[in-house]
Amino acid sequence: MCDRRMLIVEDDRSTRDGLQRLFISRGWEVAMVTTQAEGLALLEDYDPDWVVIPWEQLEGTGERFMFQVRAKARRPRVVLLTDSMDSASSAMASCLKPDLRFRKPITPEEVFRACEPSWNRETPRVG
Repeated sequence: MCDRRMLIVEDDRSTRDGLQRLFISRGWEVAMVTTQAEGLALLEDYDPDWVVIPWEQLEGTGERFMFQVRAKARRPRVVLLTDSMDSASSAMASCLKPDLRFRKPITPEEVFRACEPSWNRETPRVG
């Protein structure tokens, strides 16, 4: 069993595929979905260590998804990807306290390099 799990909720195929390829090549188990509804359905069963979520999607902001993630007993860390945000959206996203926040466009390598120090300090899952 892989000791690191990532759930990628992303409607942009190139971003989603790039993140998947990079993290799988680094030994991570990766689940990908294109909508927040699919992500919420998978969240409990998959039990990820990290979740990548865009703030803006066709179905709305990542607010509901972030509330669900923060309500979990074993909360995964969150990487929030943003396009352009107005001040109200930016304030709401900040209140939800993502662990990391990036503005698109960003490469998968940039995400990995920024996150790697904290990932290396985490305790691997057991089981």
